Amino acid sequence: MFAALGFHVVTYAMITIIFLPHVMCLLAFAPLEKLQPRTLLARARWRAPRMVSVALVLAITPIVPQNLSEAPAALAGRSPGSPNVLVIVTDDQRADTMAPLHETKRLLGKRGVRFTNAYTTTPACCPARASIFSGLYAHNHGVRTNDGRTTDNLDHASTLQAYLQEAGYTTALYGKYLNGYSVTRNPPYFDRWAFFSDVASRYYRDNQWNINGNVRTVGRYSTRFIQKKVLGFIGSPAAQERPWLTYVTTAAPHAPFSPEIRYKTTRVRPFRLDPAMTERDRSDKPVYVRGQERDPSRQEGL
Repeated sequence: MFAALGFHVVTYAMITIIFLPHVMCLLAFAPLEKLQPRTLLARARWRAPRMVSVALVLAITPIVPQNLSEAPAALAGRSPGSPNVLVIVTDDQRADTMAPLHETKRLLGKRGVRFTNAYTTTPACCPARASIFSGLYAHNHGVRTNDGRTTDNLDHASTLQAYLQEAGYTTALYGKYLNGYSVTRNPPYFDRWAFFSDVASRYYRDNQWNINGNVRTVGRYSTRFIQKKVLGFIGSPAAQERPWLTYVTTAAPHAPFSPEIRYKTTRVRPFRLDPAMTERDRSDKPVYVRGQERDPSRQEGL
């Protein structure tokens, strides 16, 4: 999955560390409400290793809405030294599945940062994605479910892509967007995009994609198709003329767990259950927990 993207990537749950020859972006999803956007940008300025031409550290954090309005002003006037921002999000990936990626871990061990105490406040797909975009807790941005009923609660005008676009960035989206968001609608505040329909059975092949406003079926393995689009964008004149934000989000390794053929035999350590996952008496738990499959190994996403 990661090799197919053409990047060296490490992901710890919803924490993503990305290394490129020309871009480094570290995302820590943690509750730091007092950390202001202007402070984030100031702290992001550090000297990178020689082979990295641009480095940026962003903490996508739950920030009070009124403070986010400072973001465009904080970013303005940074060209031509404005950093490119690459965000890579994988879907339902366990933290311990990084074991087979020895080269990735070796490179990041020397030039990257591992957030060992980072955590996600709402470990559910759509609410977490909305938090990455907005920097808000789920109860503040309003996207509380995965079924699409609350997806439109997100204020797209108060998102990272909106502020960076206003600051002169070219913004791009490739892969999965928001659960329940129709593939016939264009994603706000993105200049370039290719995102697929939220139909899990077609996450890997033969899905409907919205590619810059044109909807069509793509038969190619989705991660490979995302790779093609991302590399094409990064090498395009639009990406050379202005700084860019590229949000890349794969379907893998979400159910139905369809690895690309070349990686099908990769060995991954067995999943170890803890007592909370095998609890028999769930009478004190919410309805959605009581109704889950009792064998955790058979649950979607494990």
